[in-house]
Amino acid sequence: MLCGTISFCADAQEIKVIRFAELEKLISESESKVTIVNFWATWCKPCLEEIPSFKTISKKYRLKDVNLLLVSLDFAKDVERVKAFATRKDISNHVVLLNEPDYNSWIDKIDPKWSGALPATVLLTQTGKEFYEKKFEGDELEKRVGTLLNN
Repeated sequence: MLCGTISFCADAQEIKVIRFAELEKLISESESKVTIVNFWATWCKPCLEEIPSFKTISKKYRLKDVNLLLVSLDFAKDVERVKAFATRKDISNHVVLLNEPDYNSWIDKIDPKWSGALPATVLLTQTGKEFYEKKFEGDELEKRVGTLLNN
């Protein structure tokens, strides 16, 4: 089951392949105090290493005003591999696979500072945006989200 907005109720077996316009819509529909959008891929070791941080945030802030969207940048033909990975790692967050092979057409729309390297994470609040082109270490992401929730 996929929910209408970015949320914690997506079933890992239902990973939708989307275009950038649909990703923009998903992001804009979020009315949460903090929306986390993480760009990752199954072939990206640092991405996979930070997945537990996102799972921790998902559990800790499940009932708070935080939404999490995990955006796979694997090839669309590899959607079954992404589904299998999400199932194996028990990822129940909203996961989509972005099918936009011309990265230059949309990366600057996420953030002009983004070189395209993975992992990359955007933290959106109702007053602004923070962009990180790096792997979050330890509880660094959790602390940042906690700070944003308390502002």
